[in-house]
Amino acid sequence: MVQLSAQGSFSGMPYGKDLLDLPWELSQRGTTSVTWDIEPVPYHAGDARACADYAVTQTRPGSIILMHPFCEAECAADREALPQIIDRLRADGYRFITVSELLAMRP
Repeated sequence: MVQLSAQGSFSGMPYGKDLLDLPWELSQRGTTSVTWDIEPVPYHAGDARACADYAVTQTRPGSIILMHPFCEAECAADREALPQIIDRLRADGYRFITVSELLAMRP
């Protein structure tokens, strides 16, 4: 699981779309394109328990979970789910690292 870091040059694809030209353009500028593999909100919006359950059961080594906990009331479930997700994943043996650390693990 990865936490985006202010260090390094990374960019997420808009809406997670796999755009053909954008990753190439970013790479020409020394920027690594990064996307997520778990996005619980579209499936469980407003339900913190279901959001946490989905995120935890779908997580695999190297997963990136996309959440939006900083918006107003519509993101209350994300904020409530986040500590549950962190606690449960740590209990399952996961640790949280930066994108830079994850990329450094690539062969």
